[in-house]
Amino acid sequence: MKAFAIFISIFPLLLHALPKKSTVKFVISKDKGSVEKTEKNRVLKTYKVIAKCGAPFVGKPEIRSISVDSKKVRVTYGKHDFAEIDILTDGLNCLGAD
Repeated sequence: MKAFAIFISIFPLLLHALPKKSTVKFVISKDKGSVEKTEKNRVLKTYKVIAKCGAPFVGKPEIRSISVDSKKVRVTYGKHDFAEIDILTDGLNCLGAD
């Protein structure tokens, strides 16, 4: 019974130590030219990929897909053009085409 009482007394500390889930999402904007960083349906930042990186060499000037990693968001636009958003620094890097 004594061990149970000790566990109950430190239980709030254990909950406080657990990592909180992030609710930040990255979505393609309606104009398909930028990526938006959102939290609870509120836009925190807009990354204008097509405006910064320029028109793609082949294909339409619109974002086709994004993939989110723990540190980076990879953006594919046009047919074979790529860009990367660094989540930690909020930087947008144009990687070019393959």
